[in-house]
Amino acid sequence: CALPILLLACLALAAACSNIESAAPRPKPISSLPRPTFEIQVDPILRGTIASEAVLLGFRDTVVRGYGIVVGLKGSGSRMMPAEVRALLLQELARREISDTVKGMGLSPERFLDSDDIAAVVVEGIIPAGAVRDARFDLRVYSVPGSGTTSLEGGRLWTADLRAGPLVAGSRQAAILAEGKGPVLINPFAPAASGSLGDVDRLSGRILDGGRVLKDMPLRLRLATPSHSRAGTIVSALNSRFAREPGQRDDTARGKSGEVIELTVPPSYKDRTRDFAQLVRHMSLDVQNSEAIATAVRRSLLANPGAAEAAAWRWQAIGKKSVPILHDLYTHPEEQPRYAALEAGAKRSEEHTSELQS
Repeated sequence: CALPILLLACLALAAACSNIESAAPRPKPISSLPRPTFEIQVDPILRGTIASEAVLLGFRDTVVRGYGIVVGLKGSGSRMMPAEVRALLLQELARREISDTVKGMGLSPERFLDSDDIAAVVVEGIIPAGAVRDARFDLRVYSVPGSGTTSLEGGRLWTADLRAGPLVAGSRQAAILAEGKGPVLINPFAPAASGSLGDVDRLSGRILDGGRVLKDMPLRLRLATPSHSRAGTIVSALNSRFAREPGQRDDTARGKSGEVIELTVPPSYKDRTRDFAQLVRHMSLDVQNSEAIATAVRRSLLANPGAAEAAAWRWQAIGKKSVPILHDLYTHPEEQPRYAALEAGAKRSEEHTSELQS
């Protein structure tokens, strides 16, 4: 009688152990850990930086173009222009309600384009990478090929839409990214196409700061290994280094996912978007040990002087805490470490002056 009871007890114990084992958490297989979607290889001096973990997207200049009208030419313009360009300019006159201005001159839009006091032109410009809304850039204008315009000197460009991609006059046009307007300046030293001695190219000119960006040109960071915690660390580091400034609508860095971080260029870097991008790339993720990192960068530079440019950016990204590390390098016998220290020190001085002025 005792034997059956003992067997039943053993079976119950085994069942209980089985339930406990099934309830215990199982270790995750290695295959479930985040895997890199692409590989990043950097120089040793960039280890521990954002550049070692993410790539910067959107950091490229954008060429924009459009057709426009230069007015005030006093007979040096031309009514001659391709039919599709004429049709586009008529549409622009109506859309911008410039027709009212033209009618105020006693002219219909069609008669206005027939005047020799205007010229159809091509407008080109380059929007800097990461440019923010209302940022300015220079424009180049030149007479539409095949027109009879003899000179753009003294003319003024009426507001023209500027788009990325090839110049198109039809309905299939890209989105408007910027607009341009202003007085046309002729380069008195630019030789004309004829090549005759003393001839100046009067069919092209420049408009300084004539272009205006209509919307922010976004910058994004894409992590090589998607991770919400890592993205959070990068966002925290960036917002610590680039705190929100007066007039800045959003934080400098905002995590959109475990893979993508969106960036806003601070107002103080509106005209220095390239500097901002380089500082982002060279920032260390460890913001608590700035002095130790600046010293480590110094050691790496002295071991490999060819990394001078990266060292200069790393010190600039660290900020004022790197300054004491640079002092004795200002007179270093080797040119490259001396250059890196002087460059970082000069940029830090400029940044400090800007901070005081703001």
